[in-house]
Amino acid sequence: MYIKRNIEKKIYNRLGSDEILIIKGPCQIGKSTLLKKIIKDIGRKESVYYISLENQLNLEYLNDSPMNLFKLIPPENGKKQYILIDEIQYLKDPSRFLKTVHDKYSDKLKLIVTMSTTFYNNKRNNNSLMGEKRIFELGPLKFREFLSYKKKSMLDFFSKETILNGEKRHIPELYKNEIEQYFFEYIKYGGYPSVVLEADPVEKEAILEEMVNSYINFDVRKAGIRDTSRFYRLMKLLAERVGDLLNMSELAQILNVSSPTVESYINLLQENLKIKLVYPYTRNHSKELSKMPKFYFCDLGIRNAILNNFDNLPDRWDRERFFENIVFNILSSKEETKTLHFWRTQNKHEVDFIINESIAFDARFNINNSNRSKSKTFKKLYPDMNLQLITYGNKKNGHIGVLEI
Repeated sequence: MYIKRNIEKKIYNRLGSDEILIIKGPCQIGKSTLLKKIIKDIGRKESVYYISLENQLNLEYLNDSPMNLFKLIPPENGKKQYILIDEIQYLKDPSRFLKTVHDKYSDKLKLIVTMSTTFYNNKRNNNSLMGEKRIFELGPLKFREFLSYKKKSMLDFFSKETILNGEKRHIPELYKNEIEQYFFEYIKYGGYPSVVLEADPVEKEAILEEMVNSYINFDVRKAGIRDTSRFYRLMKLLAERVGDLLNMSELAQILNVSSPTVESYINLLQENLKIKLVYPYTRNHSKELSKMPKFYFCDLGIRNAILNNFDNLPDRWDRERFFENIVFNILSSKEETKTLHFWRTQNKHEVDFIINESIAFDARFNINNSNRSKSKTFKKLYPDMNLQLITYGNKKNGHIGVLEI
C-alpha cells in the first residue's frame, strides 16, 4: 500500500520547469516507491520512461556514455519525454551524466532522479549543476502523513497549522483516544514507511534493528568510515543525550578519537537524516550562548532501536529527553517553521525552541520540572516574544498538550 507524501504536490508543481528534479533521502525512506507513484500519475498523459540503475545492463550503458540513454528509451517525435532514473548515485559520475543530458536535451527531456543522501552530500555532484536542479528531500513520515495512511477521516482535525499563530487545536473527545493511540505508535516506531506498513510490533522492532545494522554496515562503510564500532558508539551516546549541547571535544575524549573525526561522524549523521542540529538564538546579550548547537534524532523509531528501548513514553527512564525530541520533530516538520533555534544562557537558563524568531516553546513531560525563574529571565530579555509550555498530560494554567501542536 502506498503512503501519500507531502512533497508530491511540490514535485508536480515543478514538472513544467526546465530543472532537473532530484529526490534525495536515506535508504529505505520510500524514494523508489515515490518515483513509481509519479510514473503512474503522469503516465496517463505524458510519455514516461523508468530506468533503474540497480539493473547492471542499464548501469553499464550509461557509464559508457550519457548518450546511451537513447538506447534505453524509444525516440519520440515532437513530444517531451519524462525520464525517471532510480538510484542515480550508482553511476561513476552522476553529475556529468545529468549535466550532459540536460544541457543538450532539456527542451526534449525532463529528468527526475532519485539519489541517496550519502552520495549527494559527499561526492562531486553539486557545483556542476548549480542553477539547473531542484532538490526535494524525502525524510521519515510526518505525523500527518502517518495519519493519512492510518485513518484519512481524521485529517480534518489537522488541516490547519494553528499553534504557530498562538491558537490551539481542539480535538473532539470522540476521536481523542484513537488519535492518541496512533500518536503513541508513531513516536514509538517512527516514520519509516516499511515500519509503518508492518502491523506486528515485534516485526516493527526487527525492521528497525535491521535498518540500524544496515546503515552501519553499508552506508557508513561506503562513506569511507572504517571504524564502524566507534561510529555506532557515537550514535548510542547521542541517543542517550538527545537535547544536550553538542560538545565535540567531550565526545572525542569519550570515544578516544580526534575532534575532526567526531565532526566528520556528525556531518554524516546529518547528511543521512539521522540527526538534526539546532543552533542557539541570541540578540547579542553578553551572557547568552552563541556557538554550540543541540541535537535531536530525525526518526524516533531509529533512536529507540539504537537504545533497544521501545517502552511507552510514561514508563521510560529517558522520558523528558524523549518528549523534547518528540516536540522538536513536530515543530520542525511544520510548513510555517522557517527557522528553529533554542535559547540558553551561561547560567543554564534555557528555552527549548524558538520558532521564526517570534514564538518560544518549552517542552516538559513533567510539568513539575518547569523552572519558572528560567522563563522569567527569558521574558525579561525578550518581552515581545510569546513563551508557551508544551506538556504531556497536565494542561492546566493554559499549558499546551503535545497533540495540540
